[in-house]
Amino acid sequence: MLRSLYTMFRVRWERNPLIIILILAFIIRFISVIFSQGYGMHDDHFLAVETPWSWTVGEDYEGWLPESQEAGKKMEAQNIAYPSINYLQFAFLKMIGIDNPKIKMFFLRLLLALFSLVAVKYAYQIAEKLADKKTAIAVGLMLALFWFMPFLSVRNLVEIVAVPFLFWGSWLYIKLDDRVEFTWQRTENVFFAGFIIAIAMAIRYQVGIFLIGMGLALLIQRKWMDTLLFGVGAIVALLLTHGLTDLILWGEPFIQMKEYVVYNISHKGLYGNQENVLMYIEIILGLLIPPVSIFIFFGFFRIWKKHLLLFLPNFLFLAFHTYFPNRQERFIFTIIPMVIMLGMIGWNEFVGQSGFWKKRPAFLRNIYRFFWITNILLLIPVSLTYSKKSRVEAMAYFYPIKEQVNTVLVDDTGRRGAMMMPVLYAGKPLKVITLPEDNPEDTTNYSLIRYQFVVYSMHVFDQDNGIDWPEYIIFVEDIDLEKRVEYMKNYFPDLEREAYIQPSLGDRIMKRLNPANKNEEFFIYKTNFKS
Repeated sequence: MLRSLYTMFRVRWERNPLIIILILAFIIRFISVIFSQGYGMHDDHFLAVETPWSWTVGEDYEGWLPESQEAGKKMEAQNIAYPSINYLQFAFLKMIGIDNPKIKMFFLRLLLALFSLVAVKYAYQIAEKLADKKTAIAVGLMLALFWFMPFLSVRNLVEIVAVPFLFWGSWLYIKLDDRVEFTWQRTENVFFAGFIIAIAMAIRYQVGIFLIGMGLALLIQRKWMDTLLFGVGAIVALLLTHGLTDLILWGEPFIQMKEYVVYNISHKGLYGNQENVLMYIEIILGLLIPPVSIFIFFGFFRIWKKHLLLFLPNFLFLAFHTYFPNRQERFIFTIIPMVIMLGMIGWNEFVGQSGFWKKRPAFLRNIYRFFWITNILLLIPVSLTYSKKSRVEAMAYFYPIKEQVNTVLVDDTGRRGAMMMPVLYAGKPLKVITLPEDNPEDTTNYSLIRYQFVVYSMHVFDQDNGIDWPEYIIFVEDIDLEKRVEYMKNYFPDLEREAYIQPSLGDRIMKRLNPANKNEEFFIYKTNFKS
């Protein structure tokens, strides 16, 4: 039985390894779809998920839509292209009667996992076209099974969602034979290469650097007609995604893009790692597991001239983000898969010409064995990680009783911190009020402009502002918990503990490694409030 299965696998592998690679990629991603719930960072929930979900329940969480804008204000400095896609998915799920938030998020993760296979497929085909089958297999396996890929593939990060479009658009051009004169097929391919990569830019504006880099490479190579068609394709895509839609929504084309650029330039010194200029290089060398990461980085730069069309856009993307002071780890995720592909092409080409490595094949094989063993040891736990579990489960706790709950108080006085909760998982826009401190002298008149905000006094519940006294309190962290509970009993004498929710194992490990990771434990109390 096992022998026959092995024989069948081997025959199929030799006949078409890409199919096997895609199956492996889907299996490990489907495991992440099931187990890797939650969200990784702020943006892949609150911007990409919470906001579009709020539109389906009659709210506007971030105040992005025209009707939520203050008088005289054009719009927020945000890109609502990808949130709009998620809005359509939430609206469809609502239409067919799916109400459970966790089931909704399961389907979103599943679609993201399936879409990520596009990058694996085209990376393999590009590598086979530019190098050989051996390199294509290495690239395909790496993009399918790199330890962080499945986890990121099911996240709603625009930096990751843009990746399949980059590979798809690149393949449309790469597969063309330069010797073929202009035909309808060539015209169509070049046009849609620009069109599809511009779609990636519409999702993540910074991809515009990649788009410019590819167009610049075509100019350097003096491919005038290709440059023109590529540019026209890109312009058409941007006119449809940000010209027409912005004109309809805001009365001005490309206003979202303009406001986003202006905001980021004026606030470039406020976010991210300002000091570490080499941060992105360190991330690439660290994430891709040394010493193979060094091979990949070396190979990436080695083929700059031979494969300028793909090297230049990725290099400019890396250079821009290295130069721009607002550095955050996730920003570089967009090009890491292409760096892997180009790096393996360049490295394998180098090894084939290197006398040193030709004499030491066993040494190189052992390096790859170390790489794959390390990768698998990381792949399994990371692919199973339920990220931000405690925050998600704290809100999901209210889903079965959502009709009995309207307001939840989050007591974060232990840390004197302010946090946001993923209200989507409660199934309705509960009013979630976070309290970093209770200052009796605070006279701020809080108004209900959205269903989640921070206050600095319990007086918020005394005001005639539409905010009811809470049915539940969530105490954040076990910091002076008994004192905080006793203090709250001044307001709620019948306070009663109902649940304890702790972070996932992965979250606890991350917090131990880096205390800056705010993966909290929660204590849920029922107020039993009587007016």
